[in-house]
Amino acid sequence: VQIDFIDKGLFGEDKNNAYAETIVKTLHNLEKDYALGDVCILVRSKKDGAAIAENLTAQSIDIMTSESLLLCNATKVNFTINFLSYLSQENNKKALADALIFLHEHLKITIQIHDFISLFLVLSKKEMFAKLKEFDIDFSDDQFNEMSLYQSVAYLIRNFKLVEKSDAFIQFFLDEVLKFEQQNKGGISHFLAYFESNKSALSIVSPKNKHAV
Repeated sequence: VQIDFIDKGLFGEDKNNAYAETIVKTLHNLEKDYALGDVCILVRSKKDGAAIAENLTAQSIDIMTSESLLLCNATKVNFTINFLSYLSQENNKKALADALIFLHEHLKITIQIHDFISLFLVLSKKEMFAKLKEFDIDFSDDQFNEMSLYQSVAYLIRNFKLVEKSDAFIQFFLDEVLKFEQQNKGGISHFLAYFESNKSALSIVSPKNKHAV
C-alpha cells in the first residue's frame, strides 16, 4: 500500500493538475508490472472524474469510462457552451456568470471571484469585450458574427486561449460543430439546442483495447 499527498493550499485547476501529475507518475510506475487495463481510478464525484479524464487524455493516456468521456463534463467545453449561450442571448446572465467562474480560474485572476463576476455582469457586451482586453483577451463580437458557425466557435476557443496543448474534448467538440454545420442544421442557437438535447450521448471516442485505464 502506498499513500501520497498533494501540497496543501491548491485549488481549482492547480489542484486538478497536481492530482493528474501524481496519477500519471503512479501509472508510469505501474506499467512495469501491470497493463493500464488492470488499473482503476476511483474518484469522489463525476466532476473529479471529468477533470482527471481531461488531464489524462492531454497526456495521451487512454481511458475507458462513459461519464468522464462526455463532452458536457469537460470544463472548457462547458465554458464554450455558456459563452455561446450568452452571445446568442445577452440577457442570459446565468450563462455569463458560469463562464466568468471558469475564466477567473483559467486566467488566474487575482481579484476575488465575486468581485470579478460582479464587475462583468453589469456591463454591456461591447463594454465587456473592452474590459476583457485588460486580461489579455482580444475578442471582437463583430468579427465573430461575420464567421461561419465552425469558424466562430474555433475563433472563440482560440482567442480565449482554451487550447495551449492537445485537448481531445475540444477537438471532438469542434468535430461535432463541423458535422452540425455540414448538415445545414442552423446557426449558434440551433447548435446550442442540439447540444442540450444530445449532451448525454456526445463524447470522445473510447479506446477499444486493453491498454486503457
